[in-house]
Amino acid sequence: MIWAVITLSVLLNIFFFWYTRNVLRNYFYVLENLEDLFDVLDEFHDHLETIHSSETYYGDTSLQNLIRHSKTVATEINEYKKVLSVIEEEIKKGEDDGQET
Repeated sequence: MIWAVITLSVLLNIFFFWYTRNVLRNYFYVLENLEDLFDVLDEFHDHLETIHSSETYYGDTSLQNLIRHSKTVATEINEYKKVLSVIEEEIKKGEDDGQET
């Protein structure tokens, strides 16, 4: 009976290790893609600012509203970026603690 419990425990530990590894791999893949998205949005915002400051479009209310909207979107995305960076630091800290023991 004890061998059955030990075997079950070992199998469950192996499964949970495998599952956690896969979840973390997927998380880092998503995080990498989100960082690319953040970069693209920053470039878009800079491009809008450049167009708005050109003489042809200076003062255009549609562009002003678009820039204001892009700033709002950028602010929201930066909030997500902060949350993701905190989570990433905690995961790396947990990995470092696991390697020390």
